[in-house]
Amino acid sequence: EDIFVLALASAKGKRFRADSRDWHRVLYEVCQKFRDKIPELRVVFFEERPPLPPQTDQFYQLISTLSMADLVSLPNSNFAYIVMDEERKRQAKELEGGRLDQYREYIEEIAGLLDRELSELAVEH
Repeated sequence: EDIFVLALASAKGKRFRADSRDWHRVLYEVCQKFRDKIPELRVVFFEERPPLPPQTDQFYQLISTLSMADLVSLPNSNFAYIVMDEERKRQAKELEGGRLDQYREYIEEIAGLLDRELSELAVEH
């Protein structure tokens, strides 16, 4: 969870599409690419559910945890967007207190992927 919180906090975007299929696809891609570099990602398990992308129940846990910690907001009942404003981004970075600094380069790369694949910024280009 902490890796994704910091990636969201490091992303340029503030609003991210909440479509679970998109998130599962991106989370799977992140875990496949960074599993050897970030050991914390080795505990994220995916189930094959063709024709959908591999899915993880941990996605729902992640969103619930972020929402309960008030680090993201889910502004409507359909959860069209996950929102992390500048204040919440600051809080998330503060909470981590540099604990994951050894992964900073990878977190920045994940943040870029979140911007390209899930944020409103992707629509604006």
